[in-house]
Amino acid sequence: MKPGMPYAIAAMLLLAQAGLTPARAQTPDGHCTGAAFPDQLGIARVAHSAAKVNFVRGAHSGPTCPSLTEACRDRPFLMAGDVVLTSDKQGDFVCATFVNTRAIETIGWLPAAALENVPVTPPPLAQWHGSWRRIEAQIRIKPAAGGALSIEGTAAWGSHDPDRVARGSVRVGEISATTKPAGDAVFFSDEPAPSFEKVPESVCAVRMRRIAQYLVVEDNTSCGGMNVSFSGIYVRR
Repeated sequence: MKPGMPYAIAAMLLLAQAGLTPARAQTPDGHCTGAAFPDQLGIARVAHSAAKVNFVRGAHSGPTCPSLTEACRDRPFLMAGDVVLTSDKQGDFVCATFVNTRAIETIGWLPAAALENVPVTPPPLAQWHGSWRRIEAQIRIKPAAGGALSIEGTAAWGSHDPDRVARGSVRVGEISATTKPAGDAVFFSDEPAPSFEKVPESVCAVRMRRIAQYLVVEDNTSCGGMNVSFSGIYVRR
């Protein structure tokens, strides 16, 4: 993908400075709010027959959006071969999330005709390994004995705010676990629990999916100081 347009980058930086991540729930009224952790998360690739594909704005830009009209065309675009996460469909458009190598997200509708679905398959164990990052968070995954993964991560809130840094009021969180993946996913918590949903509210719990070139993470907001979260889409450093 070409570098995001200034207003898109500025919006992402403001989110980072505020310690926020984009909203994730899907809505049926023409709004595309991005990929999250759900099982129905898919993968698509921009077809080689489509050299350049612009993102399309949703219903917030007008009652006719999403559509291929000039009024709905957004400025960020993808090139043939770029891979996105898909999370919803409305008519001829797919809600897609792309994260570039700088960990900046672009979220919007893409014409389904310009995309090729990619099968979702469990990755080899080695494809989990590496250093992963998003804005204000990083996760390191290494091999462990018996086919397990050693996971270490840190996240912050306010680290892009110079005033907060100067005051020493940046909030942080850490995660650490050794666990085995089940298919393309892992789950762990600070106390034994049968599933992510059954972890007590005050106990840190994390689940991850390794899908396409991304690491998709969700926590239960109990893994650090106030507003600190590991949730988001990570790319390799």
